Amino acid sequence: MADKIKLVTSKFSPYGHRVEMVLIEKNIPYEKQEIDLANKPDWFVKDSPLGKAPLLYVGKKVLFESIAICEYLEETFLEIPLHPKDPLTKAAHRAWMEVSSSVLAGTFGIIFSQNQEEFDIKKADVSTKLATLDKHLKFNPYFEGDKVSLVDIFFASAFKPLTFIDQKFTLEIFDLHKSLSAYVEGIITRGSLSKALPNDYEEIFKAFLERKKSHLLTMSFSL
Repeated sequence: MADKIKLVTSKFSPYGHRVEMVLIEKNIPYEKQEIDLANKPDWFVKDSPLGKAPLLYVGKKVLFESIAICEYLEETFLEIPLHPKDPLTKAAHRAWMEVSSSVLAGTFGIIFSQNQEEFDIKKADVSTKLATLDKHLKFNPYFEGDKVSLVDIFFASAFKPLTFIDQKFTLEIFDLHKSLSAYVEGIITRGSLSKALPNDYEEIFKAFLERKKSHLLTMSFSL
């Protein structure tokens, strides 16, 4: 009998969203428990070495860090592969997965900005990252043609919060990257991400901005 799989995450975590997308795309049965990272249960603090979500319980064992979790799922559940077979192509995908994480980190840099100067610097940093993607990648419609890959899932979880603040605060981050915009629209509307996101995503996002006293809240917000 296969070990029971349980995902522990928070509603807002894009890292949890990417893991859940993999579970959904690969048709892996799982349970999910959501926690409040502002009020972490004692058992979570004990099981999470870095105090971060998500965690994946596989039977009695626990995994942390979303990249490691996704790679475990890919290597264990082989029926629906999300990585290419060719080692060189797979290595290239993994490199761009790291880039997706840098885009996500840059997005949180914008969110955590406390003043206009800091905001401008962080926004310019993300714009540079998008220009790099636009220059080096061609999507048709996904990273590897018509088949979704793990790298697409990582970009989906990174671009969802970025497109949210871009649209809600009219940041115009994607205006110079039209070809990239088409790819982004395709992956953030994918069914697996829609299922992973909470129904009250927008309200949770706004509450997060308020809790962090984000400079974004000084701008016009459309909910």
